Amino acid sequence: MEATGPGGRITSEDVERAAEAAAASAAAPQTEVVTLEDGTTLSALLAGPPDATETIVFLHGLGGSTSTWASVLGAFAETYRIAAVDLPGHGASDKPAPDATDYSVAGIATRVGELLEKLELVPAVLIGHSLGGATALQLALDRPKLVRALALVNSAALGTEINGELLDRVESVPSRDEARRLLELFFQDRRFILERGIDEMDAARNAPGADAAVKAIAESAFTRRGQNLVLTDRLGELEVPLLVIWGELDRVIPSTHAVAALAAQPTAWVEIMEGVGHVPQVEAAPAFAAIVNRWLASLPHP
Repeated sequence: MEATGPGGRITSEDVERAAEAAAASAAAPQTEVVTLEDGTTLSALLAGPPDATETIVFLHGLGGSTSTWASVLGAFAETYRIAAVDLPGHGASDKPAPDATDYSVAGIATRVGELLEKLELVPAVLIGHSLGGATALQLALDRPKLVRALALVNSAALGTEINGELLDRVESVPSRDEARRLLELFFQDRRFILERGIDEMDAARNAPGADAAVKAIAESAFTRRGQNLVLTDRLGELEVPLLVIWGELDRVIPSTHAVAALAAQPTAWVEIMEGVGHVPQVEAAPAFAAIVNRWLASLPHP
């Protein structure tokens, strides 16, 4: 601490400046890598004030990473403690061989729960996209004490339908052309298909172990007949507030699944975003953040 008072004494202003600097440092984005009990590691990007009254955890979809949420994290980091997690087999997290790990949704949810406990981020508001939505829902059902509220975004596990083209892209040999085709499937507005994004997705799929992991997760979760895991009938078991957001024009998982979720859990807050595809947090980031912030403001105080 720098002393600015007469004779080198520490003043109250010095203390206040040091406290502000420490708080800013604690709130700044930082990456935490946690070793789980099975020896594998998971990576999470943390930001926001550590003493915030709410913690929000973001879980990306198949083939994604923490960067999936880059467009919206700033809308929450000033008010909430936030964590964006790289799921097993993705991003900076470990990508063990499929014969050495459990890449089912339940297995992924177990490891995410362990990560959140080790980082002392529970109970948390979980926001999950696509596969991450299925993971968040599974965790909320398996370990309800870890979850404060649940938001599902174009989520898997809420119906049987899944576009076979997604499986075509996953089962193909990773390439830049395949990355472009996958993004074309995800976005309704082609202006979001950037060369940089194609390069990043191509690099992610070609990282050591990533392609095998993504293929194993997809094989566990989906078949040509549809989704293997459907938890719609269990939504009534949830004892926490539920938000369901869907892009109206999603070509991966139809928006009718959001309607089915509301039928199964009538107290859910459901928002269908017009003119948007599978990734509303990117394609309509301001509107997405506004919906989530309104919902967060409606939650009962912890």
